[in-house]
Amino acid sequence: MIKKFIYWIYNRYLEIRIYPKYGYLYILYLKLSGYINFILEIFFPLKKSSIALDVIITVATKDINKLENCLLGIKKNILHKISNIFIIGEKNAELERIEKKFECIHVEENFLLKKNSLGIKYFFNKIDRSSWLFQQLLNYQAVISLGNEKFKLSIDSDTVFCKKQKFEKNNKTVFNAANSYHLPYFVSAKNLLDLKEVTNISFTSHHVIYNKEYLLEMLLYLEKKYGQIWHRAIIENIKYDSLSNHSEIETYAQFVMEKYKHSVKIEYWFNRTVFQKDKKKFANIFNCFLYKTLSFHAWAVGD
Repeated sequence: MIKKFIYWIYNRYLEIRIYPKYGYLYILYLKLSGYINFILEIFFPLKKSSIALDVIITVATKDINKLENCLLGIKKNILHKISNIFIIGEKNAELERIEKKFECIHVEENFLLKKNSLGIKYFFNKIDRSSWLFQQLLNYQAVISLGNEKFKLSIDSDTVFCKKQKFEKNNKTVFNAANSYHLPYFVSAKNLLDLKEVTNISFTSHHVIYNKEYLLEMLLYLEKKYGQIWHRAIIENIKYDSLSNHSEIETYAQFVMEKYKHSVKIEYWFNRTVFQKDKKKFANIFNCFLYKTLSFHAWAVGD
């Protein structure tokens, strides 16, 4: 009863329901409400969700050394039944060891999409970004092809869940809002999907919960609009005038926010990029009260 009363007070009087068009003001609100939730969760820990998930992780060879911590975070801190964990990448001895240890299912890239047949030509300032874009298309294909669950958790292999989390609250799917706002992502999403508007906050937070039904609807829209299969529609109708021109998470999230925003609960991401100088500070990655996730990007940790 006490817990229900506290949450009623919080939801009724403290959680100001502002549509996310006020940018950093809204981010500040999300941070403050997130800190309140962190304190409440000390006394009233989150309970496990009844919603089951499939997990999808696309891993590059350079990030295999980070995959084990990523999987530990999922096993330890995701408060959902995990039906399957699918690892997409090039198999080698170390990856096979990790997959066996965590009971993962290995999926070869070519089983989902054949990169060579897509003919992605994405060079910016002589940097080849074709593999980066291909990985995004792989993630979409994985969501619609792998596993039987309606909801799919996709996470970057260099990111770790360091705190208990669930992605369904009050029958709404949790989207985590990030600090960054990379304009080309929003331009691509708006142009591809003919969106009336896009949010002034970003959902590119290194992970996302996909509703397979929503994603299929979005991809079908692309196919009808452009008269070609969805991945070809994306490849041929985004601009290649920036280093990072498209985010599969942002495109999907903006689609959902326009058509199904009533089904979404927005929270702050509380992510920390760990740099080489910070490694000792974050030696215990599962004891970080102020963060939901830690990211060990290759460019930051020097790998």
